[in-house]
Amino acid sequence: MADGAVRETSKGFKVPSGELLRYADGRVRQSHDMRFHWCHAQKVTAGRHREFPSRNPDITICLYVPPKSF
Repeated sequence: MADGAVRETSKGFKVPSGELLRYADGRVRQSHDMRFHWCHAQKVTAGRHREFPSRNPDITICLYVPPKSF
């Protein structure tokens, strides 16, 4: 994943979809290779016509984050 794609805020981690994962979120896990890894899937729901589904933003499955250095 590109450097800077995940931003750390005072409340948690902001992923490329714009979703904020709080520090206590169970989907946030420790990365063992010192890099961010965002596991996500595209959520697809039926639109007005079944043949043309409307796409919603990516949903986060997990986020691996490197340990903080002080």
